Amino acid sequence: MSDRIKAVVCGTTFGQFYCEALKKSEDRIDFCGILAAGSERSVKCAEHYGVRLFRSVEEIPDDVRLACVVTRSGVLGGIGTDLSKQFLERGINVIQEQPVHFRDITECARIAGKNGVFYRVGDLYRHLPNVKCFTEAAKKLSEVSEIQFIEVGTASQVSYPVFEIISEIVKSVRPFSLHNISKNDRPFQTAEADIGGVPVLFTVQNQVNPEDPDNFMHYLFRFELITSDGRLRLDDAMGGVYWYNKMFVPVHGGIVSELSGDPDLAKKSVRELYRPQSKEFSKIFTEEWIPAIGKDIENYLGIIEQKDSKAMNMYYNKTLAASKMWHEFTSEIGFASLISGKTVSSEADSLMSYIENSGN
Repeated sequence: MSDRIKAVVCGTTFGQFYCEALKKSEDRIDFCGILAAGSERSVKCAEHYGVRLFRSVEEIPDDVRLACVVTRSGVLGGIGTDLSKQFLERGINVIQEQPVHFRDITECARIAGKNGVFYRVGDLYRHLPNVKCFTEAAKKLSEVSEIQFIEVGTASQVSYPVFEIISEIVKSVRPFSLHNISKNDRPFQTAEADIGGVPVLFTVQNQVNPEDPDNFMHYLFRFELITSDGRLRLDDAMGGVYWYNKMFVPVHGGIVSELSGDPDLAKKSVRELYRPQSKEFSKIFTEEWIPAIGKDIENYLGIIEQKDSKAMNMYYNKTLAASKMWHEFTSEIGFASLISGKTVSSEADSLMSYIENSGN
């Protein structure tokens, strides 16, 4: 166990997910500390995980090799990017929670290179089983069926991974342009884009509750790819993946009852590529999100241990392109409308249970 890499987590809000992921990777990672301001929550977290609580980067031991920075980045008005730079200057590899401004990515990569370590922006979404199914299917599909149109729904708070997913499924993200952006205070705005020659329609919930900015989203994101042969759909960040064949009606003669041999009519109308399980949100977090973070960290450790500069350079190019698109997108749609809200009522969920059990 002596060859395990020592790691710390910065932040204890979403940072708790990273703490769990590190603890579940004890065979490779020695989770040894939390860096936080010293709130009651951070003290409890350090006690719960049996690790030290640090108050500054200077306190971090010299043998720590990985810092998971899970505090808001500079682009969101937080100190996450400054912490990342401090760790990198000390020769400690960093994985920083998104979103991150492309200029900060460039600067962090420069500092990492100067100090012989690596830097990357974390991306748990690509490792979720349904998102992975969707992106892999989309890439294979694009080789045989031209992508003609993409429709995306997203909440502005999680629009960053949307562009990372797009960069995975289109052959090129250049040229990139935005137009016909609606300006309103309704739940959703619309915006059109051209990404690598593919028209894209965005439907964006550009709203935020200033007292609770991480909640009150109608959904995180969803995708639909229109191709020359049909549609590939990701229903939700926690939803299913489906392929819909394009329908051809036999209008050029023949009797319907005698058309069973027609190759077009022999196609299935829909194929379920990934079936989502009906789970409590707590289980989605523990059984899907935390393992996805663990997989993201595991992949990064492989690059660190192999000192794979080529793989990191390929990653930098892709993540920079996604971050630039995200920055232009969020700049153009404008500031989010402020909303108020309260904890979601259980009445609607109870009603759905009634409908489900009644067989309607």
